[in-house]
Amino acid sequence: MEKRIIIAGAGMGSRADMTDGLLAAAGHSELIIGSERILRLFAGYNARMVGEYRADEIRKIVEEAEENKILILVSGDQGFFSAAKRIREVLSDYSPSVMPGISSVSYMSACTGIPWSGAQIVSAHGRNVNIVSAVRRNRVTYVLTGGNAENIIETLCRYGYGDIEVFAGERLSYMNGRISHGTAGRLSGRKFDPLSVMILINADASSDVPSGIPDAEFIRSS
Repeated sequence: MEKRIIIAGAGMGSRADMTDGLLAAAGHSELIIGSERILRLFAGYNARMVGEYRADEIRKIVEEAEENKILILVSGDQGFFSAAKRIREVLSDYSPSVMPGISSVSYMSACTGIPWSGAQIVSAHGRNVNIVSAVRRNRVTYVLTGGNAENIIETLCRYGYGDIEVFAGERLSYMNGRISHGTAGRLSGRKFDPLSVMILINADASSDVPSGIPDAEFIRSS
């Protein structure tokens, strides 16, 4: 029997915010692959569970699996800074189907009423990001913090953006999730959960790029 593979966005971590399509697929699957954090939500399903999120390792698991109905879970939205792209590539000869999930950006937008259309969206998860440049140029910036929320706040304060408005969403969709609101300065020194998303609002944002250093910025000896 030919292997049938589904790659599904599992949302932010709450079963309540997963799609009915995903839950139905999980019920029919013989093998479910994903991070340990996500797999814990599927305890009690009849499928064999394998904790793995690296694309190349998932390929090996699929090749060696005796099961034919396979569900691969990725966090958030499968098309938004997701491992799904790479997993789909390494499994392309199996022609996997893909199910969408709810992103943390979409969830934050719904909770705060701040549209993400037109906003700058950046990810600090496993990559370098020039957060100061993003905030300077954009009125609204959504940030997937990747566990770097404290560093992002401190960087903004260090470069003179302590007065910008910040919404910080931690453990979104979980029972103990919360959204904090304040200036970067007021939130400085606070500890944030690694599962955090931020909205940074700079009312004085400008996309203009300065062509030089103003004369008043130079210090001259007498």
